[in-house]
Amino acid sequence: MTPGVSRKRDRNGLTLRNLIVALGALVVVFLLITAVKVYSPSYQLRKSFDRLIHLTEQRNWAKFQNLLSTDYKDSWGYNRVDATSMASEIFRQFFAVTIHRSDETYSIDGKSGTVTARLKLEGNGTPMAQEAVRYVNALKSEFRFDWRRESWAPWSWKLVSITQPETQDLPETQ
Repeated sequence: MTPGVSRKRDRNGLTLRNLIVALGALVVVFLLITAVKVYSPSYQLRKSFDRLIHLTEQRNWAKFQNLLSTDYKDSWGYNRVDATSMASEIFRQFFAVTIHRSDETYSIDGKSGTVTARLKLEGNGTPMAQEAVRYVNALKSEFRFDWRRESWAPWSWKLVSITQPETQDLPETQ
């Protein structure tokens, strides 16, 4: 008998040791369920999209650019550097901005993922900021964000393209 550990049984025949083993098993099961959720590609895609929106609102362009794939190319002809520069220029016009999302859908096919969502802007700033709010909030179609998982790690999602069919009149880069 180990010193300090009682073999005394309660009315149901449980020992302190059995109770500790049962609680330990419950903790392990909880941790496994949490790990499966947290490390799943779909959860990580959602987190990457959340991070993209948050970094845009915070105007953290260095981290924003790191979320874009090195071969990023959108429907307006912007590459990774140009898209970051354009976003910086647009959001520089805001004193404060919030991006509201609705009707979000997430789909994954192997290492490719797609997020579609309606976006609305709320914020104040220069007249250009107010025009951006008016323009984006008038859009009826959803934005489409195409992502790719760039390694075996479930959190390695990188944005490869953004499209929005109503915005084809935006200036293209050469």
